[in-house]
Parts: sequence; C-alpha cells; structure tokens
Amino acid sequence: MHKAWVRELATRLRADGINVHLDHWDTVPGDQLPQFMERKIRDNDYVIIVCTPKYKAKSEGRTGGVGYKGDIMTAEVFTKQNHRKFIPVLARGTWAESAASWISGKRCIDLSDVAQFEAGYKELRDTIRGKRPQPPPLGPPSSGYRPPVRNQSTQQDAFERLAELYEYALKRFSKVVAEEKLDITKLGFFDVTLVVDGMSERTCNDDRFALEGAGL
Repeated sequence: MHKAWVRELATRLRADGINVHLDHWDTVPGDQLPQFMERKIRDNDYVIIVCTPKYKAKSEGRTGGVGYKGDIMTAEVFTKQNHRKFIPVLARGTWAESAASWISGKRCIDLSDVAQFEAGYKELRDTIRGKRPQPPPLGPPSSGYRPPVRNQSTQQDAFERLAELYEYALKRFSKVVAEEKLDITKLGFFDVTLVVDGMSERTCNDDRFALEGAGL
C-alpha cells in the first residue's frame, strides 16, 4: 500500500512536468541499490522524504535501505548545509509519530489528510518549481510615520562610511602637503600613514621613517 501511494505521487508529479526518479522505475535486477541511492540523492535538486511511522522506526534504527538513505542525507546536510533540498512529506500518522529525529524540526508538507491533499500537493509542486508565493510589494509609509532613530554607525551603509573616510583622508593629506610644502615624491609609506592617521604634527621626514620614494 505504501509503495503504491509513493508511485501515485511520483506519477502525478511527472504528469505535471517534474522529472521524478524512483527506484521502482529506474533500477532493474542486478543493479547496485546503494550506488543508485547515493547517485540520485547527490545529483538531484530535491529529495522527497515520505514520512510514516514505519519510516521513522527504520530510520531511527538505521535498518535496511531507509537507514542507509538516512545516513547519506544527514551526511550531505551536515557537509553542504542544503536543508531545503530535502522536503519531508507526511503520508501517514502524525508528525511526531512519523518524523525521524534529524528532520523533526523541519517544516513538512502534510499529505496525510485526504481533505487537505490537494492544497498540500500544490505546495509541494510549487516548491519544487520555485514558484512559492512571494510577499507583496512594500508600500510607502503612512503619513506622519517617522523611522526610529538609529546609531549613526548602523544608519549608514558600510560602503558610504568607507567612501567618507577616504574623502576625509584625501582632503587632510592634501591640506597638510600644502601647509607644510611637502615634496610628495620624497614621502615614504610611513609618512603618508602619519598624515592620514591625524598625526601630522610629527615631522613627516623624521629619520626614524627613512623609507623614500613614492613607489614604495
């Protein structure tokens, strides 16, 4: 009964243009099932996990193909952090009864209730197609609305602050060069650093900074 339910779901998804792979269709006697499972889990964009109380028992006990698949999926999630690739679908029982521990905190799609099946199926299909509902456009603020006052360091974008710092440093450097009539072709790296850092009161060509040449 469970295998028939899975085949019906896969058949309907394929009829809707989603290329579903199923071991019942894609393997023949003599094939290496572990290799097939590893390749399909690794290469496909999504993996649908059909959850039932029996699935949970086998997954938790790491028995049979279910246990092996669980090991592969948990390893991939751990190494790649691609949680959304694995979509849990509740086929029978409650979520607590049917979800293995490694997916118990994930949001699932409930296909266990006949009355709600169509809504759940649509959500599954739209998720795979990348056509989930998007938030509506953000409208203008209402009249009289004032944004909260924030600290200046968080109010400005980091790139804007960097640009401001650059402009300030450039102006200060140019001012000091003009005031002290410095020959910038003889300024070393440390000389420029002192000026930009706001330490121009120190002698720019101090012998302690004997690096010469603008190309340094």
